Amino acid sequence: MSDSMQPISNELMQKQPIDHRVHTIRFRNGDKTLATVVQAVCHPVHEMCASHVSAEFPGELCAVLEASGKNGLPLFLNGAAGDINPPTVSMGAAYARKHGEALAKIATQQEGTGIDDSEVRSGYKEWQLPIRPEMSVMNRADAMARFNAISLGQLAIVFLPGEVFTETALAIEKASPFAQTVVVGFGENSIGYIPTERAFDEGGYETGPGKWSFLQKGVDKIVAAKALELLGELHDEQCGSVAVIEKNQDQVIHTKK
Repeated sequence: MSDSMQPISNELMQKQPIDHRVHTIRFRNGDKTLATVVQAVCHPVHEMCASHVSAEFPGELCAVLEASGKNGLPLFLNGAAGDINPPTVSMGAAYARKHGEALAKIATQQEGTGIDDSEVRSGYKEWQLPIRPEMSVMNRADAMARFNAISLGQLAIVFLPGEVFTETALAIEKASPFAQTVVVGFGENSIGYIPTERAFDEGGYETGPGKWSFLQKGVDKIVAAKALELLGELHDEQCGSVAVIEKNQDQVIHTKK
């Protein structure tokens, strides 16, 4: 969505695929909140092309959470926002503040459920992605995708490289073996846009070609597959480490695989 399309119609605002959700994770020690993590899907470009350094809406969100003194360390994770802009691109700091304040209000009002944090695991994976033949990318390391994932009980957070599209993130979430999965875009190295096949058919800035978009068509499927592979490994490892109780006469032996 572009600022040149103001005012934004409701039809466009509801156009799919899009993810309007706000995820909040709170780390607590007893009644004290140590940190509050907020994840939402949107490019921080209210102040794009500004002549100053800006914290944008993630910074405004964190400032509001920190000012209350009730949220511990505030952190923001962007989602797969490769194809999601606010309808107020380049319209200034006031819009960034409004966006951040709105996210903070949602995050502080959400009711949560507890997570079993006794099983905390992490995983890492690298994969060389194909570059379009016509692109003069000199260093193939520019297309080396890095993936990270963290699991806390039945919650998983997977960190993807580059600018992934919302459709890809939703596919990963749907196929994930975890009960809850949060997909983070821009979470690793910069490998440019990762458009869907439909986006390539439609064309546009995100498909390039250019230094911001040089990967081959179909890379979105590879990224989703590798993310799910990593999540599957974490899930299998977690399930394999569940304590097994063996009774041997009068002894109860606790073993771990």
